[in-house]
Amino acid sequence: MSHTNLIGRPWVANAQGPDSFDCWGLVRYWFRTQHNIVLPATPVDGGDIRAVIEGLGALERDAHVWAEVPLGEAGQVVAMGKNSRVSHVGVHIGGSFVLHSSRESGMVVVQTVSQLQRRWGTLKIYQYKG
Repeated sequence: MSHTNLIGRPWVANAQGPDSFDCWGLVRYWFRTQHNIVLPATPVDGGDIRAVIEGLGALERDAHVWAEVPLGEAGQVVAMGKNSRVSHVGVHIGGSFVLHSSRESGMVVVQTVSQLQRRWGTLKIYQYKG
């Protein structure tokens, strides 16, 4: 499914798609449908997304399967937070654009990296190296 088909779908806590999503549910759905990669389930909205991001390497029992990298190609996980606590995630869809399910707007939206940095402060980018 194209990211344009996801824009405007409602944000709903703990929703995994395809009709509605929370932030982690959208990232999980994206990787499952676009890359056939099943990411672990995690609590969202108050859950520790950082622990899931840091533990993604355990999927292949190889710490190098996921790596923190500079913003580059589409398909990277963008982890966002304030004061180094990650509390929101999205998917880099190319250029400077990130697809994410925003509780603030109540729906799936596309925003620029600059907009997200102003809102969240810290952005960390993770690339699947499988």
